[in-house]
Amino acid sequence: MIRRDSIECPCVEAVYAKELSHRAANALQQAIAAVHLSKRGAVDLDDVMVRLHATAALHHVLGRSSGGLVNAADEINDVCAASVAAAGAGDNVTIAVDLDAVLADRAVVRPVLMMVAELVSNAVRHAFPNNTGTVYLEMRHSGMTTFVVVEDDGVCGGWHRPGGQGGDIIDGLARSAGGRVVRSLTPGGSSRVEVILPSLAAAAASPVGHA
Repeated sequence: MIRRDSIECPCVEAVYAKELSHRAANALQQAIAAVHLSKRGAVDLDDVMVRLHATAALHHVLGRSSGGLVNAADEINDVCAASVAAAGAGDNVTIAVDLDAVLADRAVVRPVLMMVAELVSNAVRHAFPNNTGTVYLEMRHSGMTTFVVVEDDGVCGGWHRPGGQGGDIIDGLARSAGGRVVRSLTPGGSSRVEVILPSLAAAAASPVGHA
């Protein structure tokens, strides 16, 4: 079993808080740029507002306080929907999810949500040259392990392009949560990222102060 003191490891929370702050700053910069573009008529203000509302919704989900049990599948679904809208994909990109439902402590779900937000957002922005495609998200619990897989049917420009496709963020969060990341290509040449973590279900079952 995962101990509660390891669930709330300051290392995990420190990594998470740093990335949440970084995302908030980026969102504000993007909002300012979008408003300027709309004033010049380069983009439609209604489209800008949709993206801003989605960005706020995503930040709200990611910024919820830790503590208490949540349904991890429901939280991930919320993050996926907001990530696609915030990236400006609208109905052009489909999210196909297949998630095991499990109650888990929000403290261990939060890093998973951040990783999903990064992976889905990066797929929407970089995998689809024609701005259309599908992102597949799967979450499975097996024994003491949770597997989260994100792949798409677009193109993969490699794992080492400038910006790293959120690699530092994903790796840092996974490592601080006691997990690891495996990157590969699908038979069609698109990206596949598997995050392997200690079981969320085990964390939910652990009483405070006990292994």
